Amino acid sequence: MKEAPLISVIVPVYNTEKYLHQCVDSILAQTLQNIEIILIDDGSTDKCSQIIDEYAKKDKRIVVVHQPNGGYGRAVNHGIALAKGEYIGVVESDDWLEPTMYELLYKNAKYFGDIDIVRCDYFKYCPSIKIDQPVQHISTDITNRIVCPLEDHNIYKLDFAIWANIYRRNFLKQNQIYMHETAGSSFQDVSFQFIVFSRTKKMVCVDIPLIHYRMDNSKSSVKDSSKIFCICEEFKCIESFLRKTNLETKLMGIKNHLKIRCYWWNVKRLSHRLSLQFLQKIYPEIKKMYQQQIEWRGLSLKERFRTFLWGHYPKIMLLVWRIRSSGSQCGL
Repeated sequence: MKEAPLISVIVPVYNTEKYLHQCVDSILAQTLQNIEIILIDDGSTDKCSQIIDEYAKKDKRIVVVHQPNGGYGRAVNHGIALAKGEYIGVVESDDWLEPTMYELLYKNAKYFGDIDIVRCDYFKYCPSIKIDQPVQHISTDITNRIVCPLEDHNIYKLDFAIWANIYRRNFLKQNQIYMHETAGSSFQDVSFQFIVFSRTKKMVCVDIPLIHYRMDNSKSSVKDSSKIFCICEEFKCIESFLRKTNLETKLMGIKNHLKIRCYWWNVKRLSHRLSLQFLQKIYPEIKKMYQQQIEWRGLSLKERFRTFLWGHYPKIMLLVWRIRSSGSQCGL
């Protein structure tokens, strides 16, 4: 009888032929060999389809799926449905792993007793400015012990990096946790991470960077200015989850904290003209959040200042933004 894999690694693939070999090779080189690799071709129009088919011929651990383009969330969900591993990992097809990543995460999961989620640090990689530097986003006070995000809201403030985790498959299944399916690759990691953190009572963080997050892919959704309002859909998903689970009161402050962070991040990545469109849509939400409850700790002074101004003087701020959008490309 064939031994079940310890980890199923799901790789949604869409038009990343330039980076795909490095990604898959890094998974095949894992020191933890008993893994399943599920490559989901999400309707790629480049050579990704042929590349993953060639890999499947060479290694029996690889499962290949070809599907019409349905977006990142649907591709991950397809992988979760197919997975046979005790744990599940998700890798974006333009990133790559350190050889010991899954061995270290799995060992921690078992050492602390069938943990639901194990998290690691990561590297930011951007060759244009010659960096491949570790991101120490996990503080030492939450490492190497069991933590529960519902009891320590600082866990929610970790970067949105679902690819830096492994998840116990039965934990996802029992709680019916799947990715939010929206067209394209549109920040579905935001709602997914919030929901898994809200459902687990047993999580472990490891402050060792083990995956390289690529920042120079021009096709990344982070760089797609056409997706102006996608981040709003993720918070609608989160708010629906909170209402259904009666966690709205308990998590109102941290949800608003994350919404503010994500909204100002979205403003920053958009052009000034597009950021004006975004602000016109969301300023009533900002005012409402300001009147509700916000966990302010961890927000930058600029984020706090912006939120205060938009919370108290939205009409004046919209006027200022319109004036600036007609000429200057600077943001407040």
